[in-house]
Amino acid sequence: MSTSVLQLALVDPDPIFRLGLKTSLQAVSGLQVVADGPTSLSVLEQLPSSEQENAQPPVNLVILDWSAQENPPEPQWQALQQAYQPWESRYPQLGVLLLTGKADLETLAFAQVLGVRGYCRKGMAIADLIQAIRTCATGETYGFAILEPSPAAPLRGRMLARWRDRLHQSGIEQIESAIAELSGYLQNPALPVLERAVIAGRLRELAAARWVVNQLLAASPSSNNAPPIPPPPENTTAKRPPINPRSALVPAAESSLNPQSEMALEGSLNRLFAALEAQLQYSLKNLTDEPLEIDILREEKRRELLKIILQRLTETIRELQLGQVNVLSLSQKVDAILQDLWSASITDFFGKYYHIKIANTEYDLVPILLENIPRIQSEILKKIPLVLELFSYWLYETPLMIENVLYSYGTPEADKRAEILAQNLIIQVANAVIQPLLNRFADIVEIKQDFYDKQLLSTREIERFRNDLSWKYRQVELFGEPQNMFESQYVLLALDYRGIKKVKIYHPRRQELERLRGVRYAVTLLLEARDAIAPRIRAILSFLGSGVIYLLTQIVGRGIGLIGRGILQGLGSSIPESRFSRNSDSRK
Repeated sequence: MSTSVLQLALVDPDPIFRLGLKTSLQAVSGLQVVADGPTSLSVLEQLPSSEQENAQPPVNLVILDWSAQENPPEPQWQALQQAYQPWESRYPQLGVLLLTGKADLETLAFAQVLGVRGYCRKGMAIADLIQAIRTCATGETYGFAILEPSPAAPLRGRMLARWRDRLHQSGIEQIESAIAELSGYLQNPALPVLERAVIAGRLRELAAARWVVNQLLAASPSSNNAPPIPPPPENTTAKRPPINPRSALVPAAESSLNPQSEMALEGSLNRLFAALEAQLQYSLKNLTDEPLEIDILREEKRRELLKIILQRLTETIRELQLGQVNVLSLSQKVDAILQDLWSASITDFFGKYYHIKIANTEYDLVPILLENIPRIQSEILKKIPLVLELFSYWLYETPLMIENVLYSYGTPEADKRAEILAQNLIIQVANAVIQPLLNRFADIVEIKQDFYDKQLLSTREIERFRNDLSWKYRQVELFGEPQNMFESQYVLLALDYRGIKKVKIYHPRRQELERLRGVRYAVTLLLEARDAIAPRIRAILSFLGSGVIYLLTQIVGRGIGLIGRGILQGLGSSIPESRFSRNSDSRK
């Protein structure tokens, strides 16, 4: 391989872009594209192979784009891993430059850990791209932002920043202390209704004050033209050793947080869970148009169950944090984590030794309910959306995508979205706790006395409630979910001071939509047909309506008006004549 000419391999699924880029690079002195193709495997087949274990790579650099695949895996970093792995396994020392049109922050951070040397966006100037190629070919990195503050920052600015941070931390601590104190008052069941309402109003005021303090005094992130991703642990100008992409996003040896970031994460979680606990003090009435399993519980039992799940969720996050679980392991353990959360919540809510008597025989309730794990997993737990994104936000400070915009960890927008996702998670797990009880022991007297709302004690009301739930799940499965996929949204359950409400959030669901079959697929076709036909039908009806209005007002109405006018004129002329004839008769 010549050392004077940089030999390149080009991987891009778009054939038009690949041809244009190859032509542009071939025209540059000192650059030569020796292989190109839509996938890494197709390009590797074009390169000469060697049986030696540490063979010299046949090219100097790989220019890689994976984002335009027909069916890329989700999330993005898994697609990047799939495209990068063939190069890493055959040529561990070979440099890779990402040239892509889209990449989220998590994917770019993962790319750095893998050992990718550079990142460029499509559409950049060819001169800048050539500079990036030459830089990465020499073993240096290009395009990854470093968020370290400039050492040349003025002393006065640094002092003001430290003063602002101290003021911000002090204010938040005072507000959190007041919220915790008021939340403790609300725990008193004998608290008068008026005083409870006043305390709830003060809690809302404190929440608003916390938002204002975060807006005015929170440290502003440094701006940079490059994507704002965390810096790599070593110097970006040094040559990075290759890392096996089959390892985690954050290796186990590097996944522990430093004391400052751990304290920041702990404070953020405390604020979030304090806000969730404060929301549980308000009404828990179902404000949606669909029944929920927890509707059958008395309100105090509903509140108790949600608090138990929140406490268990808090402990789960702490255990994951202490266990230094990395991103790849977390994605594989989400189902098991939710199952453990559900099992522990059932045990805590009903009591490990709670028993019921059926036909003079006593049964332990909890072991029987835990036998429903497969059904609960498939019907409820696996359908809870964005659980991995929520846990990643808490554990790794991963940005959250809101309305197609990434919001960094700790911003008010991201915290609000995380709070909504957590509320939906808690409510859905609560529904999963009650569902096996309704399926197996809905009409047991002891259970009705201990848990049920007084309006749902009769057998007829219980059966009606169960039928409503059954119809809801059928409707959601056949019609609701396909429509939500077609409209690129999730419908979540969130807490409000008035009760439990529905919240719709945008999220791309194209891959789920393409996997639909049968009746669910037909629903999306009907929706598309309605969107295509309905505007035209409305236009035709509007035109016909305008014609009918014109016919009635301009033709029929005017004809009736002319007839009426003739009648009035005839009556007007006949009245004077009758008077004149009577006067003439009187004179005779």
